[in-house]
Amino acid sequence: MTRQAARPVEVGTPVRSSLLRSRNFGLLLATFSANAVLYNVATLTYRQRITPPALLGRVNAAFLWVCFGVIPLGALTGGTLASQLGLRPALWICVLGTWSAALFVVCSPLRRIRDMPAT
Repeated sequence: MTRQAARPVEVGTPVRSSLLRSRNFGLLLATFSANAVLYNVATLTYRQRITPPALLGRVNAAFLWVCFGVIPLGALTGGTLASQLGLRPALWICVLGTWSAALFVVCSPLRRIRDMPAT
């Protein structure tokens, strides 16, 4: 029995076909990326506007520490969930967690702010 070499089309086919099945994958990825950029610009502008100049460095450092400091905890939690429940349920929990983060903004008074506070 001779072993045939894989043709280039066959390499990675399961991954590509699952991504291609979702027609809106590119659109969803672009939307998510655009929202991340808008969020970063909006939060930085808001923090710079309401924070006194003498405290701006400390406020930005605290904000970044909270945002990036939880990444290892999320990785640990995600790995634990994936090993205990399986990959697909862990990813669904991740999706629900990501979408639930938006509830903070939807339910907060930040949504009703139209003008920047006077300094």
